[in-house]
Amino acid sequence: STGRNSLPTMLELHFTLAGTVLTTHSTGERLTDFLHRVLAHRAWGTVSHQGEWSWNREPPCLNNKEDGTVSYAQFCEDSFEAKEQKRKLQSFTDFDQPGGELALELAPIIENLLLPAELVGTAEAKKAGLNADFHQLLPCFFEFMLHLQREERDFRVIFHSPDSAELAAAVKEFNAFCCGTHPLYPTVSFSHRISRTLELGEWNALELQQTVRTVLELAVLERDDASLFLVDPASSFPWQIMFDCMGPERMDARHSQDGSKVAWSEIVGTHVMPVETLAAMADREYLIRVFCHAEKRMESLEAARAPSTTFALTEVMD
Repeated sequence: STGRNSLPTMLELHFTLAGTVLTTHSTGERLTDFLHRVLAHRAWGTVSHQGEWSWNREPPCLNNKEDGTVSYAQFCEDSFEAKEQKRKLQSFTDFDQPGGELALELAPIIENLLLPAELVGTAEAKKAGLNADFHQLLPCFFEFMLHLQREERDFRVIFHSPDSAELAAAVKEFNAFCCGTHPLYPTVSFSHRISRTLELGEWNALELQQTVRTVLELAVLERDDASLFLVDPASSFPWQIMFDCMGPERMDARHSQDGSKVAWSEIVGTHVMPVETLAAMADREYLIRVFCHAEKRMESLEAARAPSTTFALTEVMD
C-alpha cells in the first residue's frame, strides 16, 4: 500500500458512529426515514416571504457557506411542531415536496444498504445485531477493514458515541464480523474484539489515554457535546486517525501529551478524515479511498520533515 516503507504500520482508527460508519440502530425507524433526516440536514435553500423553503440546487453538504440559506431540517424545526416536523421530513423527497428533485440522491444509497431479502429476520441476522432490513454498520466500513487485512496492516478500532444503545449495536455487529458469524461475511477471521466500554463523564483524558494504550479495541461513551480525540499532531506512531462526519464543532481534539487544545486546521486531512455521509453510504470503497488519500498526504509530510542531506554532501564535495 502507499507509504508502506515510510509510514508506521500501527494505525489507531477512531470512528464516530451515526452518519460516519453507522446508519441507525433503531428497529422502529425505516431506512427511508433515516435517509430523509440525513438529507434534510444537508439540503440547503432559502425561505420565501410566504414561509416556503426552496432548494438552492447545490449538492447536499453538511456545512454551507452561502449567506441567507438554511437547511431543510432547520427550517422544519423552526416552522413546525414535532408531529408535523416528522411528517415533513418523511415526505421530503416526494415529487410534490421541496426535496422532490433530490430523490435521485437516495436511489443508489438504498440499493447499497438494503439487506438480501432471504437474510432479513433470520436468526443469523439477529445474532449479528441486524434487526431491520438494512445495513447497520456501513458496507464501506467492512470493506475498509478487509482492505487493511489484505495489506497486512496492524490497527486498532475505537468507536465513539454519546448513545450507549448505539455503541452496543455497533460493537455487537463488529464483533460478529470479526468472529466470522456475520451472515454477510461468513469467511472473515479477525483477532479484533471490542470488549470494553469507557464512559466519559467529566473530561478525563488521562484515563482515556491510558486505556487506549493498553486496550487494543475500545468503545467510548462520550459526553453529549463533543467527541474527545487525543492526538499528537507531530507523531505518526501510532498514526491516530478520527473518521468523523460532524466537523470541528462536535470534536474536542486535545494534545495527548498535555491536554491542550489542538486546532482543526492542524489535523484535518492527516489525523481527522471528514466523512461525507451520503457518499459513505452509497460507495463501498469510500473509506478505502479516503484513507489512501490521507496516506499519500502523510507520506509527503514525512518526507518534508526528513532532514536534508544536500548541505552535508556539498561540504564533502568541497
